[in-house]
Amino acid sequence: MYSGGNMITQVFLNGIIEGLLLAALGLGFSIVYNSTRVFHVALGAIYTLAPYLLMFGLKINLGWPVSLIISLTICVIISLICHEFLHWPLERQKAPTEVHLIASLGMYIVLIQIIVIIWGNNSFVLRSGIDQVHSFANLQMTSAQIYAVISVLLLFLAFFVIFQTTNIGLHFKAMSDNPTLVSLLGKNVLLLRRLVFFFSAIIIAITSILSAIDIGFEPYGGLYSILLGAIVTITAGRNSYFAVLVTGIVLGLLRAFVIWFGSAEWEEALMFVLLALILFFRPNGLFAQKYRAEEVG
Repeated sequence: MYSGGNMITQVFLNGIIEGLLLAALGLGFSIVYNSTRVFHVALGAIYTLAPYLLMFGLKINLGWPVSLIISLTICVIISLICHEFLHWPLERQKAPTEVHLIASLGMYIVLIQIIVIIWGNNSFVLRSGIDQVHSFANLQMTSAQIYAVISVLLLFLAFFVIFQTTNIGLHFKAMSDNPTLVSLLGKNVLLLRRLVFFFSAIIIAITSILSAIDIGFEPYGGLYSILLGAIVTITAGRNSYFAVLVTGIVLGLLRAFVIWFGSAEWEEALMFVLLALILFFRPNGLFAQKYRAEEVG
């Protein structure tokens, strides 16, 4: 049995775990959105597809490592196809962001219908049996939650190292403001855009698999998950990916305590009310910061 204090601490822990997954969604979405201004809705289909591909690999006895690699590889290929055949041609034609959004939404719908045709509408879970529960100082975490925490922290650490030891992060930010100038400075804009879509697919697919191990998966949850990632991205602004991590954790805690003190019915409403307030008072995000184009050199 939980005492009142232990229960609140458990809710706090659950909020942090959920917040880390939200932060990972935000990281995957923000890499594309902050770099190319593309509202990459098709990431929702990639989020949906990743655990199905992993499940298929496991069913034909390929094992976890091979199945995971195949799942991530196919997700990356689909993301790059979205770029090469949708967003890059539209970018070359100077299409407005609304056209990118509609094209990406169309790709999402097509991919989801293919998933439903192949696997049906049923829900699945990647683990077999009941997940093992671990106790730490009267707090409880499942094995899936432990995997999620470690994996998300490693993801952010990897990107922190990449962006601190290279200029990729600055190139991504500058590409959003003035891709022509970035090209004139000798940077390969097409390659940078491909890297953006590559990284986003990897992150979203991993996040989806982590969630699928814990709570399962079904065909229609991807779009909502990507919208949550968009909320984290817009709330954090363009300052840094560390801001995305902090924002995700804060939103996760808010969601957890809204459920604890109120009702799960208010959980989603809170997210969109917060988004509306932030767009009104801080349209560039809570951690917004301007960058000069010459910083990319």
